[in-house]
Amino acid sequence: MTMLSRRSGSIATILCGGLSCASALPLEISDPEVVALAPACVDHGLAACETGCDEGDGAACLAASVAHAKGIRTEKNPEKMAALEERACERDVGAGCFYAGNNLEPSDPRTLPWYDRGCELGHARSCAFAGLARLFSKTPLDAVVFLERACGHANPTACNWMADAAHLGVFGEPTPAAAYYERACTAGAGAACRTLKAKDQVWFTLPVELVFKTHEMPDPKLDRWLHPGAESTVGVNVCIQDGQAPKVDLTASSGDPWLDSTVVWATRKWRFSFGPLIRKDAVLCGSWRFDIQASMTRVGPG
Repeated sequence: MTMLSRRSGSIATILCGGLSCASALPLEISDPEVVALAPACVDHGLAACETGCDEGDGAACLAASVAHAKGIRTEKNPEKMAALEERACERDVGAGCFYAGNNLEPSDPRTLPWYDRGCELGHARSCAFAGLARLFSKTPLDAVVFLERACGHANPTACNWMADAAHLGVFGEPTPAAAYYERACTAGAGAACRTLKAKDQVWFTLPVELVFKTHEMPDPKLDRWLHPGAESTVGVNVCIQDGQAPKVDLTASSGDPWLDSTVVWATRKWRFSFGPLIRKDAVLCGSWRFDIQASMTRVGPG
């Protein structure tokens, strides 16, 4: 079978052979880490990646997993995605271990073997999430080891988590954290830079479950107000003081004033209470983005 494709004004002929043409087209993967690990199979398509995976190429397994996760040149298939990520990890691709761990909640202890293996393979994000998982499992001294390792690889997320955990007492008691925030800011963590500049605010990046004793953040369910198939995004900054209604500022408009104001109104209804180690006069701030998508509903007979 022959397919004609037009690129840069020229016509290229792609012979698909016994494969579907879609499976022979380049994979449009946006993750630069995955593309850098498996450039050849990404260029040659899903079938090439799956063949490479079967032949023992862990990076090809990872590229194929992204295709099945995102529905690139194939249908979305979460089961295949997860199986391919695990195969990538088993073939010593640290990023595969990271993505395999991400299929579980951060608080799930079953993430640890995946993140730990990724960290052993030198994957900085795996080290960061190995540390986060240990914060959830209440082993903060172990968490420090992994977060330090990731921060040492200039991973901005890990550096910021280290700073937040030290400052907010997640490690056991609040400790001076200016040096951690400096490292995080230097590594590229925007929230850490904001914390250093704000002085009286902490722009935290840790999950809310680790920061607050209790939290109520009901979903405003705004998708029901959109036209079928419509998509919209609203961004807000939320600053929280213990026992008070949050202060909310709009940072990214949907273009619809009613939708924007509804998001702001809904987030002002969120409620948080500080844990015993956090200063009662602290002001904790975070950024949230609402990606709102109305589902298509078939109307009519049949």
